Formats: sequence, C-alpha cells, structure tokens
Amino acid sequence: MIKFPIIIEKTNGNYSAYCPDLPGCIATGSDIEETIKQIKVAIKFHIEGMKREGIKVPKPSVQVKYIEVSVWNQTNPINAINPTNAKVSVIPAKACPRESGCRNPELQTQVTQLTQLMI
Repeated sequence: MIKFPIIIEKTNGNYSAYCPDLPGCIATGSDIEETIKQIKVAIKFHIEGMKREGIKVPKPSVQVKYIEVSVWNQTNPINAINPTNAKVSVIPAKACPRESGCRNPELQTQVTQLTQLMI
C-alpha cells in the first residue's frame, strides 16, 4: 500500500481533490468524505493506467507543511512586515495586478517602500 498526499478544496457547491504526485489525477464529491472516496478510486485508476502504459509510478514526494505569514494591512502596508523581520510578505493581487501595473500612485509608493524594507 502506498500513501499519497491529496489536496482537498471547497468549490462552489462541492469539493474537489487532487494528488500533486500524480498530475491529472482529480476527483470531486458533495462532501469531504465522498471526495476522499472518489480520489482513492481515481488514484487506483490512474496508477493502473500508468502500469498498463509502462510508465513508472512515482514515489510520493510532496510534503505538506503549514506556515504562518504576516497578512497585508490595507490601511498601512508598511506595518504588515513581520516583526521578526521575515523576508516574506504577501500583497493581494487585486491591490496591484502584475499584468497592468499599479494604477494607484499611493499604493505603488507603499509597495516600493515595502519592497525596499524587505531587501
């Protein structure tokens, strides 16, 4: 028996699951328990197909870790820096979309200051 990590996500009206070690292996269900049952079936089917095609079944390699991060402070993003001087901060994509650049000069200044403080 092999243990593979799975990711379960809540979607609109149901749940979905996938196995990062087996790209393309997905399942859905109306609740978490059903989703787990369905992803087990999907993983077995996926592995059987790989074996039939002569494809080596990968060993599980994905590791799951939970981490703590500081959260963007909408009123003053400079204060969002982790007091432990961590070099990681998250800026919401909606606040400053990469593809279009920041259109809000005040926000752009704050983002620039935040970036400089992190370097």
